[in-house]
Amino acid sequence: MTATYIALEGPDGVGKSTIAAALKELLLCRTRSTASYSDVRIRHFPTDMMIACAQSENHRLNAEDYARDMENWLSFRPEPVLFPDTPTAGNGEQPETLYILDRWALSTSVYASLRNEKISESVALTLNWLNRVPLATFVLMPRDPSKLTDPDYPGPDGYDPLAVTEAYRKFLTNAFVAGELSRFIPIAVDRTVDTPDSVAAEIAEWTTGLQRGM
Repeated sequence: MTATYIALEGPDGVGKSTIAAALKELLLCRTRSTASYSDVRIRHFPTDMMIACAQSENHRLNAEDYARDMENWLSFRPEPVLFPDTPTAGNGEQPETLYILDRWALSTSVYASLRNEKISESVALTLNWLNRVPLATFVLMPRDPSKLTDPDYPGPDGYDPLAVTEAYRKFLTNAFVAGELSRFIPIAVDRTVDTPDSVAAEIAEWTTGLQRGM
């Protein structure tokens, strides 16, 4: 049994967790009729255990902590990882488990830049590798970031949705210039018009196309 991954990224409050839940239900419904995957699961990052340890030790998490958390979770997965561009079996069978990652390495890089955190070369290389694990990373970008709110923002200085959204936009621009945007798929979200189900349907169509191209 193998597993593949897609990641949902974007500013706090854009709706990642709600959309992840809607996407899971949608893909499970399709799985029952097409047998594309035997299971679809959601994994939130950082993991609950990591947050609890940081709170108990009054430790402010940094990029190295997040990278280690993601590496550890991958290493203990019961299913081996099917990386992008890995050929599937000759009989055309697809991986049995799809993981929807609610935040991944992109968020780690974005928030580290907002904290003006210096990232060591080894951690930067790890984050670059981790960003290549998902089959695709869907970056949910709000049409009106000023409307975003999130009381659970991971920082002591309050949440500035405009600055956070701009940091994601800058990353996507740099990825485009570097010719790496194919791994990151921007999805515009207008919370006055779009629903979790409609955004999930858009992502599901992308995911189906990516799966066929494997």
